Parts: sequence; C-alpha cells; structure tokens
Amino acid sequence: MKNNHSKNRLEKSALTKNAKKSAQNIAKDSGFKHVRSHKSKKNSGSKSSFKSSYTYQAIANFFQSFTPRRTGLNFFHVFFLDLVFITLFFGMIYAGQQIGSSLAEAPSVPSDLSNINADNADAVAAQLHNIYLFTIIGPIVFFLAFTLLFSLLGGVGFCLITRQKFTLAFFWRFLLLNFAWLGLWSGLFMLVVYLSGTEGGVGAYLSSHPVVTNVSMIFLVVLFLHLSIVLYPLFTLQPKVSSVWKALAMAFFRIHYFVLPYLLIFALAQVLRLVDFGIKLLPQTTYLIIALTVLILFFVWTKFYTASVVLENS
Repeated sequence: MKNNHSKNRLEKSALTKNAKKSAQNIAKDSGFKHVRSHKSKKNSGSKSSFKSSYTYQAIANFFQSFTPRRTGLNFFHVFFLDLVFITLFFGMIYAGQQIGSSLAEAPSVPSDLSNINADNADAVAAQLHNIYLFTIIGPIVFFLAFTLLFSLLGGVGFCLITRQKFTLAFFWRFLLLNFAWLGLWSGLFMLVVYLSGTEGGVGAYLSSHPVVTNVSMIFLVVLFLHLSIVLYPLFTLQPKVSSVWKALAMAFFRIHYFVLPYLLIFALAQVLRLVDFGIKLLPQTTYLIIALTVLILFFVWTKFYTASVVLENS
C-alpha cells in the first residue's frame, strides 16, 4: 500500500512537471520572456524599471505573435476548425428559425382564436402543444448541441494552441467543464433578462432603468470572456478541477498582466475596423468573404496570443 501511494505521488508530480515544462516551451517558442524569469545582473530592481521592462516585453510579445515561429501550421488548423464551428453554429440557428417559423405559421392555428370550433379544435390544440414544446425544449437542445460541438472542435483547437494531445479522456473532461461553465453563465444571463421583465423588486428597478440592465449585461460578457480566456488554456494543459480554481485566482489576482495585452488587442481591432470601411467599396459578396475571413483570422490570432500570455504568467 505504501509503495503504491508513493508511486501515485511520483506520477502526479511527473504530470505537474510535464505541464509546467510544456507551458514554458510554449512561452519560449513564442519569444516572450517574462520579466519575472529575467534576473538582472545589476541589483536595481526598482518598481519603475520592472514596469518599464514588462511593458517592453509585452509589446515585443505582441509583435512576435504575428510571426510563423509563434504558431506554425497549427494556426491554419485552428482557423479551419473555427470556420467549421461557425458554419455549423449558424446552421443550427437557421434550422431552429425554420422549425419555429413553420410551427408559428401553420394553417391549423387561426389568426383569430374566436374562429376555433369543434372541427379544428383538436388540430389547434396539437399545434399549440408543438409550439410550447419547441419553446421549452428547443433552447435545451440548442444548448446541448452547441456545448457538444464546442467541446469537440474547440477542444481540438485548444490542444493545438497549447500543443497537447487530444484524447478521449480529455474530451470528456472538457465536455463536463463546458456543461458546467457555459450552463452557469447561461443561467446568469437569463436571470438578468428575467429580472428585467418582472414588475416588482429588482425587476421593477431594472425595467425602469434600462441603462443598468445594459451595463449589467456588458459587465457579464466582459467577465465571462476574461475568465474563459484564462480558464481554457490552463484546463487544456492540466484537465482537472484544480485548474479551474487556479484560473479564477489568476484572472482576479493577476489581472494586471492582461491590461496591456487587452489594450493591444483592442487597438488592433480598431485598425481592422478602419480596413473594413475601405473594403466596403468592393462588391458585396467579395466584401463578405474578405470580412468573414479577416474576422476569423483575428479571432484565431487572439486565442493564440492570449493563451501565450496566460501560460507565461501562470
């Protein structure tokens, strides 16, 4: 028993060391040298020099993130996966809209309910029942399908970004994480929407102050994105519950490491907006193809860039 316990501890220690080594290799290949690992030969070590050095290294990392050495062919693999995901995602939305429209516009439901009689009452009742089921079950089915699709394609994508092997065991853990994580945030968003539609208490305040509702939704979106940016690379590197707590701690207590990268991402997004104004002069089909391609490329680059920031500072 004692030997088995020692063996398990050694295996866990080896896994942790491998994960740390993998994170260091990713950061090293990205060309990002964090100031904490840089030991100055001179014992200046003042706060001003630390901030200056970190700012310089963060900006250098930003520009190096566009080099092929940073991502290799994995960038194009993730781009293809995201393109497939977006296509299937909008395909699900379109299918849901078509089903909903067909149910709502069915001829068995008269526009004036006073026209219901004994001849069409059963057909109307059946149609209303189908609409009710679609309204209740539809969002649940969509959430399950979306989570499964994201866990598969997104899981492979994050494994490529962090240079980990995609396995069935990882997929199941990543799927369970997404059911809990996306379910939690979906519940929070629906709670805000529900409260804003109620008449008493908090709902009355939100309904009379739509600005507060909008700010609350924006805050939740920003918080969700920030936490997800930190969570997914760390969980992919070490798919266990402790990675979730580690991600939450890092997202809040080391948020200063993300301020400059976020500002740089925002600045790049504004540059792309200016480019977008220019290509709008092209034919509509050409414009849509170029705009969608650039948008996906930007999204993929953001995942690679933020993952390197997360892993380097974890």
